[in-house]
Amino acid sequence: MTELQAIDRIVKQVQAWCGLNGLMYTDGKLNWSHAPVSLLPNPFPRKAFKHCNEVQPIINDLVDKMSRDRAFLLDTLASTGRADPFTQRLMDIYAKVPEQTIAKGLQLGILRSDYMLNTGVEAELTRRGGESANFPLQIEINTIAASFGCLSHKTANLHRHILSRNADRDEIVALLHEAKIEESLVQQGASEIAKAVPENPSLQSLAASLAHAHKMVQSKLDTSAPVVILFIVQPNERNIADQRALESELWTTHQVKVEFMTLVQVAAHGRLISNAESGWENMLVVRPGMGAEEVAVSGGPRIAGEYAVSIVYYRAGYSPDDYSTETEWSARELMETSSAIKCPTVGYQLCGTKKIQQVLCLDGIMERFISVQNATYMRQFFAAQYAMGTKASEDGLRAMESAILDGSKWVLKPQREGGGNNMYGATLSKYLNEHREDPALGGYVLMQRIFPQNNTTLFLRKGEVVIMPSISELGIYGTFIGDGTNTYKNDYAGYLLRTKQSGVDEGGVATGFSVLNSIMLHD
Repeated sequence: MTELQAIDRIVKQVQAWCGLNGLMYTDGKLNWSHAPVSLLPNPFPRKAFKHCNEVQPIINDLVDKMSRDRAFLLDTLASTGRADPFTQRLMDIYAKVPEQTIAKGLQLGILRSDYMLNTGVEAELTRRGGESANFPLQIEINTIAASFGCLSHKTANLHRHILSRNADRDEIVALLHEAKIEESLVQQGASEIAKAVPENPSLQSLAASLAHAHKMVQSKLDTSAPVVILFIVQPNERNIADQRALESELWTTHQVKVEFMTLVQVAAHGRLISNAESGWENMLVVRPGMGAEEVAVSGGPRIAGEYAVSIVYYRAGYSPDDYSTETEWSARELMETSSAIKCPTVGYQLCGTKKIQQVLCLDGIMERFISVQNATYMRQFFAAQYAMGTKASEDGLRAMESAILDGSKWVLKPQREGGGNNMYGATLSKYLNEHREDPALGGYVLMQRIFPQNNTTLFLRKGEVVIMPSISELGIYGTFIGDGTNTYKNDYAGYLLRTKQSGVDEGGVATGFSVLNSIMLHD
C-alpha cells in the first residue's frame, strides 16, 4: 500500500466517524462537512497539562470575585472605555446592575483559559522540586462564548478510535512517522498511544454545570410556564454541531430543555414579568419560533407559547459585530436586568478584557481577590503584558519602543474576542509608531509573544489532507457556580487543542486558521 493510499483509507474512516458522531461544521446555510481536524493527536507534556488543570479552579474563583467588585472593574477599565466604545457600552450596562445582584446574585461561569508552551522561557517551579521545563504561558482567559467544548470532546474520541481501530495496520505507523512522532512513542504501538489521549469530559461537564444552575433556579420558581435555558446565538451560525451537542446532552442526561434565539429575536419576543405572590421579579419569558413582525406584549401575565428562562447562555454577544443596531443592545439590557442567570454576566465579560488580564500581572492586584499562595502560583503562567496609551508605565513605554524597533517578539491586542483582531510583526511596529500620541492606543495591550515548539500535523479540511509544520494552543475549560458567599461548583471541565500552520499569526477554528486536535500525553 502506498503512502497516499494509507492516508486515503484513514481519511475515509475519519469522515465517516465525524458524520456518524456529529463532529461536523456548516457554512451557516446547512451545507455540512466534517469539522476541520487533525488526523492524529499531538504530543503534549504530561506535567504541563497537569499544571494547567490545577490552576483552573483558581482562575474560576478569581474571575467570579473580580466580577463582583464594581469599583475595581469600572476604575480599571475607565481609560479603556474612553478609547473603545464597545467596552464602554458594556461598562454602562454593568453600572446599572443593582449592587445586591452583583454582590450576592447566583452566577454561572463557563470559562476557558488558553496556553502555549513557550520554548523561549524555562520555568522553575519550587513545587516541582526545582525541575526545569518548558512551561505553559497563558494567552488569555475567555469568559464569554467559550466554544468547541463539545466538538473537542468528540475529537479526542475520534483519535482514540482511529488509533485503536488501526493498531494492527502498517498505515497507522506510516502516519505516525509522517507526523514525526518520536520513535520511542511509535514503538509503544498505536493502542498504547490511544491510551495516552486523556479523556475529555468537556461535553458532560459543561452540560452538568448548566443543568445544576438551571435546577437551582427552577426550584425557586413559582410559575406555570415551562422553564428553559436560552442559548443566544448568531444568525447563520456555523458552529451549530457544537451547540446542538450541548443541547442534546442537557435533554438526554438532565431532562433540561434548551431554546435558541438571536439578540434580535429576544428583542422582539422577550419580556420581563413579575409575580407578587411568588415574590419573583423581572422573570424573563420568551416566545421562540415567532415571526419578526409579531412583537411580545410588555408586562401582563404569561401568554400561550411563552417559556420562563432560567439561564441566558451567550454564544453570541462578544463582538461589536453582534450589535449592529440598537435592537441588539436593547435585548442585552433586557436580559441583564432580568432575574435569569446570565452566563456570563456583563461583569464576567468585562473580566475577560485584555486590559483586566494585563492588570492582573501587576503586583498586589490578584491578592485583592485570592490568597497570596494562589496568586503566586497563578502568576507563573503569565507572559509579560503592558498597558498602552496614557496609562502606559515606564516599563510599558520601554516595551513599546522595543516593539517599534522589532515587532516580531510582541503581540498588540485590542479588547476583542473571536480571533482575527491582533497585530504582529511589521504591522504592529508601524501601528505603534504612527499612534504614539493617539488616545485610541489606550484600548490596546502589548503582550510578550509566545514561541511554542513546532510539531508536524496532518490537517484535514473538507476532505483534503495537508501535512505541515504546526503549533498548538491548549484551552482548559472551567465551570463555577456561586452566590458571593457560597461556592456550589468550581471545577476543571475538559480541554481544547487547536492547531495551526507554523508562521500563521492568527488562530481560531471558526476563523479558518486552525483545526481541532487532541493530545497524547508523554513524560
